[in-house]
Amino acid sequence: MTDGNSSTWWQSTSLQQLKLSGNGAGNRAEVYITLDLGETYYPETITIHMCDTIRPGRLAVMRSADGLNFDPWLYLVTNGNRDCRMFGVAKQRDPDSPESVVCREYAQLEPQLYNERITVSLSEVPPSFSDEALLRWQAVRHLQVRFYDMDLVMGTSADQFDHYAVSEISVMTGCECNGFGKGCEISADSGQYECICSGNTQGRFCEECQPLYNQLPYQPGQPCQGQRVHLTTIGSWSFYKVRASGPMTSANVKFTCEAAGMRYPCFASGRCTGGWTPDCIKYDDAFISCETHWVLSFHLCGHDNPYRCEPLDDTFVYMDDWWSDGSACGMKYNTDKYWCVTGADVNNLYALCADLNECEPSPCVHGTCTDDIGGYTCTCENGWEGTNCDLTSFNGECYQFSSTTLTHQDATQACSSKNGHLVDLTDDQQQSFLADKLAASSGASNWLAIKSAPIAFLYSNGSTFSGPIHWSSSEPAAPCDLCVLLDSNDNFLARTAPCTEQHNYVCQSDLKPCEQNVCQNGGICTSCFNDTAAFCDCPAGFDGKTCEINPAPISSMMIPYRCSSASCPDGMYCTEEGVASFSCKAG
Repeated sequence: MTDGNSSTWWQSTSLQQLKLSGNGAGNRAEVYITLDLGETYYPETITIHMCDTIRPGRLAVMRSADGLNFDPWLYLVTNGNRDCRMFGVAKQRDPDSPESVVCREYAQLEPQLYNERITVSLSEVPPSFSDEALLRWQAVRHLQVRFYDMDLVMGTSADQFDHYAVSEISVMTGCECNGFGKGCEISADSGQYECICSGNTQGRFCEECQPLYNQLPYQPGQPCQGQRVHLTTIGSWSFYKVRASGPMTSANVKFTCEAAGMRYPCFASGRCTGGWTPDCIKYDDAFISCETHWVLSFHLCGHDNPYRCEPLDDTFVYMDDWWSDGSACGMKYNTDKYWCVTGADVNNLYALCADLNECEPSPCVHGTCTDDIGGYTCTCENGWEGTNCDLTSFNGECYQFSSTTLTHQDATQACSSKNGHLVDLTDDQQQSFLADKLAASSGASNWLAIKSAPIAFLYSNGSTFSGPIHWSSSEPAAPCDLCVLLDSNDNFLARTAPCTEQHNYVCQSDLKPCEQNVCQNGGICTSCFNDTAAFCDCPAGFDGKTCEINPAPISSMMIPYRCSSASCPDGMYCTEEGVASFSCKAG
């Protein structure tokens, strides 16, 4: 908390006047400043910025819950134990309990004549302190700073000129640096606390991207990415050049790619062992060349000479332990150099990076896949939800259709890990629903929860199977270590099979109210499988995935008719009669 105004300050009267008033007598403070913080805070530091006077010989920081009764919290002194004893305590740098009173020497032993900043750290506690103990130690609502032992710079004969002046008292509850602060420091220009930023961010609170890292809009909590340009796609790998910061070493190329959420190629494609390590991607070079720059040149420029391929200018590729200085291998356009430009001596150029196309093949079972850096997004068809558009609902239950095959036991465990269970088939309506969805999905046979016991078939919860479902002919077989599936070869009728066979499966979960309602316009939100999917039941007149569509009445969508010279025959004039009508009248 600061007023942010460096042109104002607080100043006491002279020491002579203070003493005439009884201040400074015995162990009384010469002056004190009291602050009401408005609510209880848990500061990490308190900074007192002196103005044109020297700091006090002793300083007391007091706190209070009611603003009336202040208790000692922390003392700062010049002469160690001698000064601490004047406060009635022993020298103690760190608290040993939340109720401790700490007495420390000033961090800077020699006082400054002007503009000294006295910083009191409240975050230095023993490792044994719990989070609760730390909060109790730091808690303060009303703060009081007391000054003792004014240093008479001009001597006793001129003490009428001596006073205290304070420019600012800052109570810092921590650096709010949007997740990228490595600490705080006081700006020499503004005198305000500013974050020491990482993640290619800058600003007092790390609230903006540095130049060369602002191609994408700033997002709180996300590192700023360097300028990146898509070069080409080879197989399932998309190649980019990404702006780096600092020397173009292999370590920095690796860091730049990973910070952008990408992988990185080596000097070689992986078909050849020289210039390639297992940490790099491996891609099909189609026998154009073993070297990445040469392969990219062929795809970008139609020839295998990267020094004559302008898109590769100033790009550097990872080259493990080739040079002792850790250089990456770079290309410089339109030169006669036919070997790598070493990167350790050049800065802020481009790293060659690669991103896997997660949409090949598409993981979206019932939707359209959009490839993103380091991931993908599915846009689901109507009635389907979930990350991979493989979730749907029916009669108050949620169903997820797998795209992989497992044994019955493994399928049971897979559903359980999602806070669900293998589907319990209980009636013919549910069977028809599942048959339609399976035919539109994998088209394969799928495990049900039903499995045999010595004398009966059981549901997932161990109860006896009793549902009226449709079986294949000659089914169900006598219970004998068998499990039940819906058979894709027999119109998804129920059939028994050995439980060790591998088949697709359907997981089931109860629908429950969403923890966070994503439905708009009064829609009712339900979710399943640990809130991985949400369904909106929209009120009348609204539609869309989150009830966001409000179809306008037809009348409001009609375009009003506008008369023109062609509206009526010659000799008559046009009159607009309504939204979409007009009349012709004799002139």
